[in-house]
Amino acid sequence: MFWRDLYKAIGSKRCRYGMLVYLLPVACFALNFAPLGNSFHVSEKLVTIISGPLTAIASGIGALIGIWVCHKIDSLWAYVLPALLATIVTGGLIAGPKVLIFYMVGCFLYNLFQGISYTAYSTLMFEIVGLKNPLAATQFTLLTSLSNVPIVLLGALNGFGYSRFGLNGMLASDTLVTAMTGVLLLIFVDLSIKGNRRGAGRVDDIVAF
Repeated sequence: MFWRDLYKAIGSKRCRYGMLVYLLPVACFALNFAPLGNSFHVSEKLVTIISGPLTAIASGIGALIGIWVCHKIDSLWAYVLPALLATIVTGGLIAGPKVLIFYMVGCFLYNLFQGISYTAYSTLMFEIVGLKNPLAATQFTLLTSLSNVPIVLLGALNGFGYSRFGLNGMLASDTLVTAMTGVLLLIFVDLSIKGNRRGAGRVDDIVAF
């Protein structure tokens, strides 16, 4: 029965759409700022404050902003757009000086965008699962599990970038992978829309799956 339900879940157009979205390293936010404090010449005490309470506050504010954002734009865009904005932050950290203020602002903005994206992640998940879906629990659990895969992969890639090219290598790998996959996903979905162009990411309008 389990394998039958899983096969039915994967066979759904909605589920395949969700698998594409959540398997891509689009909004992983895999960058951990806590170990980077030394590279920005920040003391351990300040790193604890910045990567602890400040991060929690930024993520919470972002999650609340995400509610408003999801009411204004399509949930897919609300999911991807904050991640693309976060690449501006990580890219700016590459070019900017490695000092306290850049570390603090970068950490705050990165986690702010993460909070927005996470709210959109949940919104998009419920949109994909839909109403009155007998396989809702199976699809929800499957997609949630799959969304951890790109986080692990991008985290490993960031670690490789750091081992080969230092801090800037880590920031560059996170920036480039997120930017490329995010833009490609939005273009692919936009080209797959049928009929009305206003709901550019709405699941029922996707025809390429």
